[in-house]
Amino acid sequence: SKANRAKVAIKSTMAFMRVRIPCFAASIILAIISYSTAAQESLRHSLFYHHKSTKNQVECIYRQSDVQSSQEGQSLQFDVCQVEGHFYNLPDNLLDPYRVELESGRTRIHIEPATLQSSEHVSQSNEILLTPTSRVTVHNDFLAHRNSVQQQTAMGNLTLIAVRVTSNDAEVSLSREELSNSMGFGSSASSNVTLASQLNACSAGALTLVPGIEGGVGELFIPVNTRGVATKNLETLLQNEFVQTFGSEDDFDHILFCMPNGTSTQLNNWIAYAYRDTKFSYYNDVWCNSLTSRMHEMGHNWGLGHSGEGNEGNYEDRTCSMGVSFPEPDGPQECYNGWRHWYLGWFRSRQVVVNPIVNGPWSGKLAAFVDYPDIGEEYFVILRVRDIFIQYNLADKHNRGVAEKPNNVTVVKSGGSAEQVSTILVGLDMQNPIFAYKNRNAFIVIELCEEGTDENGVRFMRLIIREQSQTLTCSGDPSML
Repeated sequence: SKANRAKVAIKSTMAFMRVRIPCFAASIILAIISYSTAAQESLRHSLFYHHKSTKNQVECIYRQSDVQSSQEGQSLQFDVCQVEGHFYNLPDNLLDPYRVELESGRTRIHIEPATLQSSEHVSQSNEILLTPTSRVTVHNDFLAHRNSVQQQTAMGNLTLIAVRVTSNDAEVSLSREELSNSMGFGSSASSNVTLASQLNACSAGALTLVPGIEGGVGELFIPVNTRGVATKNLETLLQNEFVQTFGSEDDFDHILFCMPNGTSTQLNNWIAYAYRDTKFSYYNDVWCNSLTSRMHEMGHNWGLGHSGEGNEGNYEDRTCSMGVSFPEPDGPQECYNGWRHWYLGWFRSRQVVVNPIVNGPWSGKLAAFVDYPDIGEEYFVILRVRDIFIQYNLADKHNRGVAEKPNNVTVVKSGGSAEQVSTILVGLDMQNPIFAYKNRNAFIVIELCEEGTDENGVRFMRLIIREQSQTLTCSGDPSML
């Protein structure tokens, strides 16, 4: 009957609803959870990926810079925080209690209460303003490292632009064409040693600089007077004008600002500076034409610290471009020390960790790094023994102008992380073939046994690395028998 059919229909509908309503409710709940998760992710993205400041607090990435001076032994280090691509000065000594924890480009800093003061006026720089009750928290975590605004690399094709800056009252002493040629992108670049050719040679072809615009050098006018003005006070204006003229900074791997003559820093006779783990570097007039100063500052962009020698200063390792810089546009031709080369990864296929304490004494052949990659499987280019790094510093080819310990096997101690100062310990040759180094509770002995050239023209040193109590010597090395 119609009544019975109606009852059946009602029962079926109710059964359907009992099944469907919970499913529908579950769908709603899942959507809410999904939205909440997305909202949290969006918030995390805005806070950590872009390091934004919110009301009464600042979240930023720590950056460090060192200003070179043409007066030997003088340098200046300063700390800044990066927020949304711009650099903000921190009050003096604010971070001193955390100094051992700080890593440029990897440390996340939270300050509360605090506010940002941005400025394009040449009389002042960007500042982070604190109150007497401000609290500082530092975080060294994977998130800060992964999401740092720029993580630079020294591999592959890297797009470079040098910016010749002109102001109301000053300009760079060198022409755009001169700068383009010394960068390696001008009409006469092919016949000279250039920044591009030197880095390509030092990296054994692992790194190639390519011009970000025609000729690699652009002109930028800033409508202010710059004589006597601190370069740091011009940085925000430079970045804003750069974007207006050349487009997004993200289109370039390295941005070199060639500053007009007469700008200043707190250091007299400044040469150049760069922010570590970023793409930005700044050069005082003609120093934008210096081969070694550009290799030095770009090294900072890649996260490298300085290379020193004992108590003589943080720039005194002259086997390495992370030491002192020279004014010449095409030399001296030099690369980096063993620790810096290891970190950059250019010789990764022929670098090895040696541990004589665990594995017994080691013997082998160390090829000159300038002969890589045209070396056989029996050769290595860099040896690592705990925190020391060993390479053959042959003064030839693209390392022919190295100013210190030419043709020596050099032994360099790392500073721990890449941004710390490395220290060159010794240069060994066949007249001075043995070096003993105390590492923790052991003495590591490095002994040169033979200097030679194989049938393919590869120059090498054969050496032994052992713990002091181990008895293997050159005369007892089975490879010599």
